[in-house]
Amino acid sequence: MIFIKKSERLPKKFDKEGWMYYSSERFDLFYPSYGDTYPCYNGAVGMTYEQGGIGAGRAVLLKNGEVLTLQDRIDHHTKAILTVVELANVQKDVLSKEFRAYFKDNRTKPKGKYQTYIVKNNPKIQELSVLLNRNRIESAFADETKKCRVIIINPTKRSRSS
Repeated sequence: MIFIKKSERLPKKFDKEGWMYYSSERFDLFYPSYGDTYPCYNGAVGMTYEQGGIGAGRAVLLKNGEVLTLQDRIDHHTKAILTVVELANVQKDVLSKEFRAYFKDNRTKPKGKYQTYIVKNNPKIQELSVLLNRNRIESAFADETKKCRVIIINPTKRSRSS
């Protein structure tokens, strides 16, 4: 999110409309729970834009006495997302460079203490193997029967097959 921090575009656009917003960052992605998680884990830029109103129906009365409508939430979200797309276009070279670096660095200089994982036998081990292969993450069974009790995963090695 390097390019978002440098931008004043979204606050200026919201200010122009007279819309309130909160601009502090708060990281709460401690487990893969949002729709942008999987793309982020694969090098994409992911952002979650939220505005209260879940379960509010078409309108909600705010604590300050104002009414926030579904149309307001749609307008705010549309403005935010289109501003991000606009900004991504302006900084496309930086984004492309960072995207390539993400994959190169993870292959050549992986972070973390462990580079290989051994997974104990589990009824879903075959499904895990299929998922890893689909995502081109190298893995192997301990023996040829594939009835072994472990699967070895090396997340830093990506197979070249698609």
